[in-house]
Amino acid sequence: MSENEMGRKLFNSSIQRSGFIPKSHLESFEKMIKRFDKKAQKLELERINFSTTGNEEIREIQHFQLNEDRELIPAYKRKYKFIEVMVFGRVPVLDGWMAIGFIEHFSDSANMVTNLSKDYPLGKEWYNNVESKCDHCRHNRYRKKTFVLKNFETKEEMQVGSSCLNDFIPSMNTERLLNSFSWINTIEEIFSEDQWNHTNIHDTNFYHETENVIRHAVYQIKKYGFVSKQKAFDEGFISSAESVRNNMKNPDINEYVGQQPLKLSVNNLYTDLCQYKDYLEENAKNDFECNVLSMLKSELVAEKQIPYLVAGINSFRYWIENKDKQLEDKTKSDYLFEIGKKFENHQVEVLMMKGFETRFGWSTLCLFKDNDGNKISWFASKSTNFKVGENIIISGKCKDHSIYNDEKQTKVSHIKVV
Repeated sequence: MSENEMGRKLFNSSIQRSGFIPKSHLESFEKMIKRFDKKAQKLELERINFSTTGNEEIREIQHFQLNEDRELIPAYKRKYKFIEVMVFGRVPVLDGWMAIGFIEHFSDSANMVTNLSKDYPLGKEWYNNVESKCDHCRHNRYRKKTFVLKNFETKEEMQVGSSCLNDFIPSMNTERLLNSFSWINTIEEIFSEDQWNHTNIHDTNFYHETENVIRHAVYQIKKYGFVSKQKAFDEGFISSAESVRNNMKNPDINEYVGQQPLKLSVNNLYTDLCQYKDYLEENAKNDFECNVLSMLKSELVAEKQIPYLVAGINSFRYWIENKDKQLEDKTKSDYLFEIGKKFENHQVEVLMMKGFETRFGWSTLCLFKDNDGNKISWFASKSTNFKVGENIIISGKCKDHSIYNDEKQTKVSHIKVV
């Protein structure tokens, strides 16, 4: 290298890109950045990394379906969460010179011109089938690829052949240069607002307005009663949660349900919901009630959370229908049986059946009341076919004595119906 070349200043120009991607794609996006970074390290280029900014937005995406003529027609819209990410990298620059694009030359057809970054767009003159010349060596011969360099001090642009590229950016061959820019084009495409549509976004990672889910849950439970997942499996029904999911995809039923009054009782649903949320704020004592409270307070609910919320609305229905009676009965309940001992032939009335998913599988909370007003609770892991209001005789084992909502309850297990 000559004295003049040794005195030239080589540095890396910082480039960053920011944009929004679906939140559900964050993990795959991170893997892609790691692949770019791994290749950059292999080629001894500057490392590439990214971070999230904390900004989120909701985007509505139209989905389509085939009609009888096999034509795509609009079906329904779904909401997806997008999160903003920022990608950082650097590209090599020497004495103000940096590659801003390259031209692929074809002897019998038009050239293909590629911008390496939208920050430094190529002038229109480069698209006019320029010759495969090199302004550095000025050797007149055919070249498959030439690069366009720009000096940001003089604004001069010049066309350089691949073999002469090293004179402008030391140790920078064609592969290294293209890889130093390749991540930029990919990222810009991902950040494009037109990039994400119904064909490439995960169909299960979307959100609904909580109010719409509540409307459908209220409609479904009022019209058909609550059908748990276990009952649907045992009796060949469709569960209430699955019905809500299916109906929300149907624009006709969606519009009909949207016109129905939001009532589960004689009171206004909003008033009842506010009271129920206040009640849960003070009395929620398990994962189910805490999660339902969180969903009721949120404007959006994920598709995967619908079964939880529908079960919560059923609990809400039970609460508003029985809250006055519960207040009257609280002082009556007392403990029954000796802990760890068996009991037999105890007559009770079924007060509540509430099914929900746990990490161990499906479980059903059964709440009973005996003739003296004493409350008995049982978490059943097997199929239960009791009906609310039904009188049954049970035998089992006393598991524990507890207090729930300031009310004494006897927890039991190993229940058999006599």
